[in-house]
Parts: sequence; C-alpha cells; structure tokens
Amino acid sequence: MSDAVSTNLLVVGACSRDTGGIAQYIRGQSQHIADSVDVTTHSTSSPPGKAVLSEGGVAKYRWLLLAVLSAVRRVLEFPFYERPDVVHVHASSYLSFYRESVFVVFGALVWRRPVVVHIHGSDFDEFLRTSGLLRSWYVGWVLNLSAEVIVLSSYWEQVLCAETDLDEAMVLPNPIDVSSFSEDGRAEDPHIVYVSNLIERKGVAEFADAIRRLSARDGPEFRVSVAGDGPKSEQIRALATEYEFVEYYGYVSESRKYGLLTNGSIYVLPTYAEGLPISLLEGMAGGNAVVSTEVGAIPEVVGSENGILIPPVDVDALVDALDTLRTDGQLRREMGETNRELVREQYTWSRISRELQELYERLRPRSQPGAGRTGGSPSPTVTSPK
Repeated sequence: MSDAVSTNLLVVGACSRDTGGIAQYIRGQSQHIADSVDVTTHSTSSPPGKAVLSEGGVAKYRWLLLAVLSAVRRVLEFPFYERPDVVHVHASSYLSFYRESVFVVFGALVWRRPVVVHIHGSDFDEFLRTSGLLRSWYVGWVLNLSAEVIVLSSYWEQVLCAETDLDEAMVLPNPIDVSSFSEDGRAEDPHIVYVSNLIERKGVAEFADAIRRLSARDGPEFRVSVAGDGPKSEQIRALATEYEFVEYYGYVSESRKYGLLTNGSIYVLPTYAEGLPISLLEGMAGGNAVVSTEVGAIPEVVGSENGILIPPVDVDALVDALDTLRTDGQLRREMGETNRELVREQYTWSRISRELQELYERLRPRSQPGAGRTGGSPSPTVTSPK
C-alpha cells in the first residue's frame, strides 16, 4: 500500500460464482487495484439453477421464491457496511438492473456517496428500446443519480445516450490478464476452440451444425475443443460422441481454459448478443484467429485483419468462415499474431486498472457535500456486516 490516502471502494455485483462476465470482472478488478484502493465486495448473485425458468413447473417457482428471498437479504445487509468513499455497481439488463438499482439509489441518496454504474448487459440495447415510459423514466433517473456511467464500447455509449437523457458515458473496455497466456504450445494445425457458457444465446446449436457441415467438406483435417457447461451441453456432448476429432471437456478450471485457448488456432463465438465478451478477448490473447458475429461491441474489436465476422444465426456463413481459416494457414497465423498484440496494447488489466484508480481518486469525497454527480461528504462509519 502506498503512503497516499487510500480510497475505500465498495463493489456491488453478481460475483459469488465462478462463471459469468461480471463475476470475472469483479475478481480482476479487486485484484488489480488492491495496491491503491481498499476494496470490499457485496455480491448480488441469484441462487444457482436459473435454467429451471425455461422448464416451468414447481422448480421454476421454487427458484423464483429463493431469488426474491436472496435479493431481499442482500438489500437488508447493505446498510450495515461501513460507508465507503465510492460505490461501484456492476449491472446488466432487466432483473439485474432493477436489483442493482436499489444499491445505486441507496449509495447516492442515503449514503450521499458518488456511485459508478457499470453497464455489462449483452441485451441492454433491447432492454432500453423496448422500455415503456415508466421503465425509461426509471432507468434514466437511476443513471442520473450516478457520478459516472461506464460502458464497454462506443456502440454502447451511443445506445445509452440515444435511449436516455445522458450526454456521455465513460468508455472502458473489458480487460483480461494477459500474463495467463503462454506463447508456447501454439497449434499450427487447424484447431477450433469454443469456450463459453453453453446457453442458447452463445450459438451452441449453430456451432454444432457448422462443425458437422465442415466435416463433410473436402479440406485439411481439423480438431475441435469445447469447454463450458450449461443447458445446451447435451448438444456438444452428442457432437463429441459423433466425431473423434471433437473433444468436450465440460466445465474447466481457469488454468485449463488458458491452456486450451493457447493451444488453439481458431476461436469461435457465434453469439446472438453481447456487450464485449471477455471470452472473445481471451481467445484473442491465446493467439487465435477469430470467427464471431456482428453484434454489440464485437465489430469494434474484430475486423478483417484479425478475424471474420458473420451475421448471427447464419450457419452457412459460419461454415464458410471456418473453412476459410481451416484451409489458409498463413491467414490463421497472421490473424492470431495480430490478436495477441492487440490485446496486449489495449485490453490489459494494467491499463484499465489505472483508469479505474484515476476515476476513484477523482470521485473520492473531499469536503464538498452532495449526491449523484457532485460526490459526497465524509460521515461517521457504521458496523460492517458479519
């Protein structure tokens, strides 16, 4: 810890699980700013088993009841934290936004502290565009209580400003820890790697269909490695049973994930909707050429020099893109090297943590009272929750 006065930061978000972009971000955030910021985290994660919502029946209502009780408990715990200098709230869309908005309101109006709202949702654009008058008013009111709104790309800033009365937002892309990726073990052969939560939105069905079609085309032999878990995992398990060149690893540790990505040569993510997926940046850091879709912030990261973008839910385009990279080894290598350098230059925690630290220092209350975008004033502390 340096001799300078440290900022007391309370980070709020769904961070009590191993998976999920917000959880991964909060883990990295807490680790990389710890030298200059005192970090406390308050998890808002829902109970496990959310997949039962699509199944209906008693299990669905049992999960909803548990989710409501869990959310109430998280809210009741919150006032017992020692009042921080800055509150950083990570939110997604729909239920996540409504749940996390409670902490924004409390932090700004009750604690009178500057609140940073960090928007992550892959479908936050749809959330805003389908809002009725009441929801639009509420979203705008919550965002205007904040001292700063962070978005993942210029695309998301444009969406937010177009759909609310915000004039601007702070653009801060998702970062990754590039030191986790070795330059050894690079694959020279076509090795397709798909690491993702196996849910419908990630294009699992399209990916499985594309691999079957690609295997029927003439061309160099290729390998496929898939890691991840979720309600669509049976489709991948069936694919691995059908073809010897496909390996399905299920849920893997962080170190195993980094090894798979480093050993790949083509990273594929045929997703329907995204913010700025950390998994995509990790695939790039592993030195892979990229095949993904023209959604969210992905076109700001992937262009013709480092990957191939296709429309979502377009299996024909997915097969053609994979076939192009399968047959052109030089193109694969050049794209992979470009991606590795791009991530090291623009998407590292060393760069992003520095910007976060500067933001917290700017917002940290000195002597001027106020709420929302004007900051706050020091006050007596209260007991932290046990």
